[in-house]
Amino acid sequence: MPENLNGAVVIRSDAAWCSSSNSAGLGWIIASTQITREFSERVEFVASPLVAEGLALREAVITSGRLNLDPVRFESDSSLLIKSIASNALVAEIHSITADILNFAAGFSSAFFVWIPREENRDADALAKCSLNVVEPLVVVDAVNAPN
Repeated sequence: MPENLNGAVVIRSDAAWCSSSNSAGLGWIIASTQITREFSERVEFVASPLVAEGLALREAVITSGRLNLDPVRFESDSSLLIKSIASNALVAEIHSITADILNFAAGFSSAFFVWIPREENRDADALAKCSLNVVEPLVVVDAVNAPN
């Protein structure tokens, strides 16, 4: 994933959602000539695939800000999410998430939000799916500390 022609660092995000558990895996990749990093996270209590996509993009924006990347180009294969951000349209389901994204993005000198085809977002998709399928190890403290 090369740096954008206008010099912006490219950040791609994606999400995988599980309807039976209302959990999601989030994945985002930052790539430029100076840095290439992959991030993923599993989150619980996620209402829909669109909410999951929004959460993934919000984490990508927050991470980019923490790393002082600027200018930035955020790419997602969620057309509804990108449309709602680009037009500042009210989509009730993700209104607070898009508001957060726009608020955090205001800290960049230049931030672009661009839709890309799903085929171009395979790496972020793989990270999201992997983090969704990761099960945290369960440690039962009482069993470990139980007297013999």
